Amino acid sequence: MRLTTYTKNGKKHCVLLPEDTAGGAVVNPEYGVPADPPDIESMDWDAIKREMHNTLVDNGLTNWLDVQQSQVGFQSALSVVKRYLIRLYRDQDKVT
Repeated sequence: MRLTTYTKNGKKHCVLLPEDTAGGAVVNPEYGVPADPPDIESMDWDAIKREMHNTLVDNGLTNWLDVQQSQVGFQSALSVVKRYLIRLYRDQDKVT
């Protein structure tokens, strides 16, 4: 099987397709075995936004100057999304 990507409605997808197809026929990628990353739509975006907001406040990041002067605090806010995304990947692996 080989990994290939295609785009549908502006969104890229990964699928596994057979290495060789009988007679060199072209296989529509939409019929491949799905191999997409986890669906980020299932993440709790309201909780992420709330936690990011609270992290920004906790780090005193209320304007652009604050962000420029506290990259560590800014990275803390970004790490909120990272934690949720990592959890999503881990949960997907538990299912498969």
